[in-house]
Amino acid sequence: MQNRSKSDVPLVEAEAQHLAYLKGSLALFALQDYLGEDVVNGALANLLKQYADVPPYPSATDLVAALRAVTPEKYQYLITDLFETVTLYDNRVTAATVSPRADGKFDVTLTINTAKVRSDEVGNETPASMNQEEIDVGVYNAEGKLIYLKKHPFSDGASSLTITVDQPPIRAGIDPLHKLIDKLPDDNWGAVSKAS
Repeated sequence: MQNRSKSDVPLVEAEAQHLAYLKGSLALFALQDYLGEDVVNGALANLLKQYADVPPYPSATDLVAALRAVTPEKYQYLITDLFETVTLYDNRVTAATVSPRADGKFDVTLTINTAKVRSDEVGNETPASMNQEEIDVGVYNAEGKLIYLKKHPFSDGASSLTITVDQPPIRAGIDPLHKLIDKLPDDNWGAVSKAS
């Protein structure tokens, strides 16, 4: 997202078809992951039923209201971040180490910095608070297979996290499937080195 336009608008206000399709698919994919596919599909089905072939036709605001109505309180921030504001994450791994265990498993310790900003219509960024927001953490083995994927709570700033995996890890990071719009997604990962 480094080359994003200085005139980015929230998804709910997007009129450009390319923005609605690209950003919209990312937002719905993320929401489906957090809420569950059945919940999101149910909200969409209810919206279609409510506006079935009769004016007024639903707007983006109606869609967002339908999604917000089925979103639990702990995930309401996602509706705001994904649809109502231009929110960018700045998540990065600053260290990733592994320590073999006596039982044949591996402890992976990650140092992660998390932050998010909101951008206005001209590209001015303002820090936005993160308060125990759940974000995926992933670990890959030498074959490139995801051997660990689980959501963990993060707040603003640096945090350390140790997880246990069954296979030797090669790389690890935050938001491995890029569900959140990150300013620089390439720094979400780090090669795992042997702990000293």
